[in-house]
Amino acid sequence: GMFEVGTERSLSAALVGLAQTTVDVILLDLNLPDSEGLDTIMNMRIKVPLIPIIALTGTYDPALAVATVQAGAQDYLYRAQVESELLSKSILYSIERMKILRQLQESEERYEVVIMGSNDGIWDWDLEREVVYYSQRWKELLGFRDDEFGSTAQEWLDRIHPDDRRRFDTVLQRHLSGGSHHFEIEYRLLHKDGTYLWMAVRGIALAREDKRVYRLAGSQSNISHRKEMERQLLHNVYHDILTGLPNRRFFVLELEKTLARKRRNSAYACA
Repeated sequence: GMFEVGTERSLSAALVGLAQTTVDVILLDLNLPDSEGLDTIMNMRIKVPLIPIIALTGTYDPALAVATVQAGAQDYLYRAQVESELLSKSILYSIERMKILRQLQESEERYEVVIMGSNDGIWDWDLEREVVYYSQRWKELLGFRDDEFGSTAQEWLDRIHPDDRRRFDTVLQRHLSGGSHHFEIEYRLLHKDGTYLWMAVRGIALAREDKRVYRLAGSQSNISHRKEMERQLLHNVYHDILTGLPNRRFFVLELEKTLARKRRNSAYACA
């Protein structure tokens, strides 16, 4: 391809030039009069973080090649390699790689903003390494600071109410085995203060080509207020609002339960 080339003989001169014009890629010699080694890349990267850099050195050193990429370069060449076709490929590769890195960074930033702005707690369970990422909000829902909660699944599972644990495990295993599209359940979870909160969890499992599930991720929200409203509404259906005493509906319901029990067990006595 055809490229328009501009040259500078020092890092300081290059930074002045870059402040005045826009370039697509930087071919950066690691041994300049005013800067040497990896510091050259890092100083350049700080000033122009969005322009791809190809590091250029006089000798081939695999360890240095890795270090240059870690320092922020998109590619690494030594002078004996610099010929037209290879340099062209390196330039095009570096530009494309920087474009992908920018898109990845933007995606990660969006993800972080969503997590920070959400009222739900986010969790991401690595089933192969048995490590769970709990967002700061997930921990806050249970009264914990970010540094007070670990990253194991057991820390979560051990806080489930004993009456809900079997149901939780059953629903989870059904989803992991492909029996449901999503992992969804409402259950109680132990707060730091010793009380139980009603939580709603929704997640989805990811599987490899061999159908083996390796990851499970989703959200968790506090629904205790909703559950209390449901309990109060149900109570109001069967009790007088003014006196709090059971009403006729309650009597009929209890009578139906008693008669049903009598039908199942003829020896059961009731009056």
